[in-house]
Amino acid sequence: MDFDWPETQDVRSHRVTLLLGHRENRELLAEWIREETPHVPLVPDDGAASPVAEDGDISFTSADSDTSPFASADRDTNPYDSDGDRDIPRGDICIVDQRMVAQHREWVSAQKRAANREFYPVLLVHSDDERRLKQWIWSLVDEAIAAPIRIPVFERRLNNLLERRRLSVAHAREFRTAEHQYRALFEASNDAIVVFDPVRDVIQESNKRATELLGYSRAELRQLSPASLFSTDTDRYHAFVEATLDTGRGWTDDLVVTRRDGTEIVTEVSVSVIEFDDSPRLVASIRNVTERHSQKLELERRRDELDELHSINRTLRKTTQAVARASCRSELEQKVCEQLANSDRYEFAWIGTADEETGEIVPQTVAGDAPEYLESVTIRADDTPTGRGPAGTALRKGVVSIVQETQTDPAYEPWRHLATRYGVDAVAGVPIRHDDETYGVLTIYANEPNAFGEKERNVLADLGVTVGHAINALQAHRDAKRFEEAVEHAGHAIYIASGDGTIEYVNSAFEESTGYTREEVVGCHHSVLRTGEDNPSFHTELWESVSTGDTWQDETTGRRKDGRRQHIDQTVAPISTIGNEENYIVAVRMDITDERRRQQQLQTLHRVLRHNIRNELNVIRGYLDIVDEETPEGTAESAMSKIRSSTEELLRTSRQARRIEQTFVRSDDASESPAKQSFSSVVRAHCDLVRTRFSEATVEWSVPECGAAVDAEFGTALNEILTNALRHNDSAAPTVICEASVENTGATVTQAVVSVRDNGPGIPVHERRVLREGEETPLLHGSGLGLWLVNWILTELGGEVRIDDNDPRGTVVTMRLPLYDV
Repeated sequence: MDFDWPETQDVRSHRVTLLLGHRENRELLAEWIREETPHVPLVPDDGAASPVAEDGDISFTSADSDTSPFASADRDTNPYDSDGDRDIPRGDICIVDQRMVAQHREWVSAQKRAANREFYPVLLVHSDDERRLKQWIWSLVDEAIAAPIRIPVFERRLNNLLERRRLSVAHAREFRTAEHQYRALFEASNDAIVVFDPVRDVIQESNKRATELLGYSRAELRQLSPASLFSTDTDRYHAFVEATLDTGRGWTDDLVVTRRDGTEIVTEVSVSVIEFDDSPRLVASIRNVTERHSQKLELERRRDELDELHSINRTLRKTTQAVARASCRSELEQKVCEQLANSDRYEFAWIGTADEETGEIVPQTVAGDAPEYLESVTIRADDTPTGRGPAGTALRKGVVSIVQETQTDPAYEPWRHLATRYGVDAVAGVPIRHDDETYGVLTIYANEPNAFGEKERNVLADLGVTVGHAINALQAHRDAKRFEEAVEHAGHAIYIASGDGTIEYVNSAFEESTGYTREEVVGCHHSVLRTGEDNPSFHTELWESVSTGDTWQDETTGRRKDGRRQHIDQTVAPISTIGNEENYIVAVRMDITDERRRQQQLQTLHRVLRHNIRNELNVIRGYLDIVDEETPEGTAESAMSKIRSSTEELLRTSRQARRIEQTFVRSDDASESPAKQSFSSVVRAHCDLVRTRFSEATVEWSVPECGAAVDAEFGTALNEILTNALRHNDSAAPTVICEASVENTGATVTQAVVSVRDNGPGIPVHERRVLREGEETPLLHGSGLGLWLVNWILTELGGEVRIDDNDPRGTVVTMRLPLYDV
C-alpha cells in the first residue's frame, strides 16, 4: 500500500503509545512514525487485527462495527485487555481509538493523573460524529481526528500536541525548581510555619522548626486539628481565623499554644491567606514570644505599681527630658533642680559638691526657696552632726538617704528649726553617680511627711544614675570635641585606622598633604598611601611593633592622589576604646619631602661644583702654563681652545644649577598646583626646539594624539635629555629619535612612556650608578647636573627614569610618568 507522506517537522524525538484495536492500522501508523518522524512508536504485543484502507488514507473501523477484531474469537489474546493495563507502555503521547479509550478508560485517566503538572496528550481516532461522542471521553482526550485519517492533518495535530507537552514539561521543570527553592526557604525559616485547611480543619504541611517548637512530628501534626494547638485559647483562635478569612489580608496576634508535652507557650501568630485549587489555605508563622510576653506582663505589673507615683513620674519625665536637652553640666543641673522645684510634690531642690579643703557641701545649683534656706545652714560630707543629714549621708555612702519626718528624726536635729520655718517635712539626698565616679548630691525637699516611699526611693536612685550618666556623657563629649579640635587643627597629617587598616578618620592637614578628601579616603585601606617602594619587611615590622602596644616611628615614602611621591616621617601608635575590643591605630605623618629633596640637591651641588670647578680650573691653569712657555707654532691656539671649552663647561654647569633652582624652588603657597600642558604638544615642541638648535643633527619623533596632559616641568627634563644626547654626540651623523606612547597600567592614572635614543658615545656607567644609588660620594659622583635634574623632576612627578645602552652605539633614556585628563 503506497501513501503520499508529507515531510515531517524537525522536532525532538518523543515516544508515541499506539493504543489502537485495529492491527494493520496500528502497524501502518507505527511504520510511518518510525520512517517519517523522529519519534519512536510504542506498540505492545498485538493480537488479531483487521486492516481497512482506501484512497491513500488509513481507516479505523468503528468500535461498534461487526468487523472489529476485538469482537472476534481472538479477543482473549488481545494485549490491550483491561487486565493487562500494566503492560501498556507509557510514552509521551497516546493515540487511542474510540473502542480502546472505552476499554482502557481507567488506564488513560491514570496516565493523566500521573503526569501531574506535565501535559500528557491523548489523541482520539474516531469514526463517529464528534457530537455523538460521550462527554466523559472529552474529559480524557485533548484532540480528536476522524477516520479515515488525512496524514497532513494527523501530523499537524500530533506535532501540536507534542509541542504543548514539551512546553508543559519545561514549565513543570521550572515549577519544580521554584518549588524546591521555596521548600528550602520553608525549611530554613527560623519561625515555625504551618499550612492548614480552615474548611476541613486539618494541618497539611509544617516545617522542621514547627516540629521543634510544638513537639509533634510532621505525621502527628497532619492528624491534628489546628484548633487543638490552641486548646486553651480556642475562642480567640477561631475569631482570629475568621477575621483573616473575612478580610483576606494577613493578620497577626498573640495566642497561647499547647505543646505535645502539655506545656503552654505564648506565640506570635502571623497568618496569610492563599488560594489553592479554588479553596483557601492559611499559612501560619508561629514564633515563641513567651519570654517577651513575660517581660510585657512584668512591665505592665510595674506600670500598675508606678501608677501610684504618677506625679513623681511626670516630674521625673520632664526632668529627664531636660537632662537630654542640656548642652553643658551647669545647664543640666539647673534644669533638674527647676523641674523638681516646680512640681506639685516638692518645695525646692539643689545640687552640691564637697569642698575637699573644708569638707563642706557647697551648693552649685539651686531652685525654689533653696537660696534662702541654704544661706542659714551648714552641711558637711563627714560623719559629724551636720554631715549625718540626707545630703551628707548620700554623698558619703553613695546611696539614697531619706528623712521622712524632719520634726522627729534625730538625724535632722541641726536644721529642724529651719524645716519648720520653710515647711519642710521630708528630705531626700540622692547621690549623682556614674560607675565609680560621684559628681555630687541632689537634695529634694517635700512639704509632706513620709513623702518618699520605697518605690519613690528607687525612682530617685535611677534619677541620680541618669543625671550622673548625662554628666559623664557631656564631659566625654566635651573632651572628645576638644581632642577632635586639637587633631583637626594639628599641623601634621593625622589619620585613624581600624585594626585591619581601614581608614576611619583624617584631619584637614591630611587632606592638604595627600590631596585626598575625607570622602575619598575614609573606608579605604591605608595602603592607598603607599608607593610600593618600601622593603617588604617594613610594614610587617610596623604592625608587629604596634600590635604589641609599642609606638613605631620611621621614615617612609608615600604617594599623593596626583601620583607625586612624598617622603614621610611617620609615627604610628595603637589606641583602644573603652568597652570595645577592636583596636585602632593613629598615624601622624610629617611631610619631609622638601627637606629630603633639598638635602639631596645641596649634597649633589656641593659635590659636583666642588669637584668639577676644581678640575676645570686645574685644566685652565695647566693650559695657561703652556701658553706662557715657548712652544711651537699653533700650540698656544690649541691651549686657548681647551681653556675656552673648560670655561664653557663651567658655565653650563652653572646654568644647570640655576635651572634646578628655578625648577624646584616654588612658592610656599600650598594651594598652588603645578601647571598642566598637553602631553603631545610638550613632546613635539621640545623636539622641534632641539632640531632647530642642532640643525646639523637628525632629530625624529613620534607621539600619539591624545587628550592627556602632563606636568609642565616634564618639558625641562625632556629638553635636558634631548640636548645632552646631541651636545655630547661625537658621531659623524648625530641622530636622536624620540618615541612617545601611552600605557594603561591599571592604576588610577594613565602612564606616559617617552624614550630618547641617540648614537653618541653613551652615558658612563658611573654616571648611571650615581642615579641608582641616589647620592654622591667622594668616590662615586657625576660629572654634571643634567641627569640629576632629570631624575629629580621625574621623581617629583611620580615617575622614573631608566638608562640603557643603544644598539649598536649610544644610549636609550626611558622616562615614565603619570598623565592626567585635560
